[in-house]
Amino acid sequence: MTITIIFVAAGFGLAVFLFSVARGTTAAKGTLEEVGSATRPVDLAAFRNLVDPAEDEFLRTNLPAAAFRRVQRERLRAAIVYVERSAANAAVLLRIGEALSREDAEAAAMGREIANTALRLRVYALLVLAILHARVWFPSITTPVQEVGTRYEELRNQFGRLARTRRPAEAGHLLAAL
Repeated sequence: MTITIIFVAAGFGLAVFLFSVARGTTAAKGTLEEVGSATRPVDLAAFRNLVDPAEDEFLRTNLPAAAFRRVQRERLRAAIVYVERSAANAAVLLRIGEALSREDAEAAAMGREIANTALRLRVYALLVLAILHARVWFPSITTPVQEVGTRYEELRNQFGRLARTRRPAEAGHLLAAL
């Protein structure tokens, strides 16, 4: 009986921990003004180049093995920075989506859409981060890292629609912060 209580308590604790990690610890309160200060831009073209398998293959064939491993590790470390930024930005947008879900019907629908996409991106990005860290030392591990860019772009587009309806004059500035 005691073992069962310990496992249930541990499972509950793990669930709370995973939820807090997925939701993020950002101080964002859910306002559009915070996007400029609470987020960091992600260059999707550069990220996609870093994780492009064709680019890896090109480097593998054109560099000596030792040089390729060094370059590959640097590229993976740079990709980690982009994925970390994507996850952090998703946490901010998750809070904004949650805040919007308590407003009028149109804003609530957009808020739920943004919150759902941001949560899925954040969870996926955290998983990919673990794999990328492992790939730095074990390069044979593979993962569809490109999906982070696709999901981030989807979230960015959803936020862009929101910014254009809520703050048309500032929409470009808000999107540039992502």
